[in-house]
Amino acid sequence: MRIAYGDLIGGVSGDMFVGALLDLGLPLDKLKSELKKLPGLSYRLEVTKKTVHAVRATRFRVICGKKEPERTWKQIRELIRQSGFDPTIKTIGLKIFARLAEAEGKIHGVAPDRVHFHEVGGTDSIVDIISAAIAAHQLKIDSFHFSRIPLGRGVTRSRHGPLPLPGPATLELLKGLPVQWIDLEGETVTPTGAAIVSALGKTFG
Repeated sequence: MRIAYGDLIGGVSGDMFVGALLDLGLPLDKLKSELKKLPGLSYRLEVTKKTVHAVRATRFRVICGKKEPERTWKQIRELIRQSGFDPTIKTIGLKIFARLAEAEGKIHGVAPDRVHFHEVGGTDSIVDIISAAIAAHQLKIDSFHFSRIPLGRGVTRSRHGPLPLPGPATLELLKGLPVQWIDLEGETVTPTGAAIVSALGKTFG
């Protein structure tokens, strides 16, 4: 059995998660070829090496156009189902997005199928989540385990106006998981990151 342990000392987001798995050995060319199986999205990938306090790291970014269509959970679900991915990749991707839909639905008081994704419905978030699913499958990771989840404080701006940090959807996704408050102003865990670790994590601590 192959397991992966994520020490979330700096928090977690979708792009951070994918960058870590690229560092673990996921071939970039393989990731790009797999992503071509997801039709109808316009973007480019930017993968660079950077040094943070003398430690080399991989930065993964999805660059999109300025205007993004608003997508529903039903539309994203069909997009994944109709793709040419291996069934395991589809299952992982759908599991992560289902967590997001359930959390957003509860926050906004609507059924998951009626959820309209804004920020997390954009092409960059879709590519982040599907890339995480591709990486888990390609690296043959049987289970993920994570440390406690560090949370900062503050306020961020969203389509709905100012929101506290951690955001309501993030807190809903992390319900029941071990977290720790850290002395940092800002967002350390995004909804996409929270959805990935809560959907994939077997144990935390």
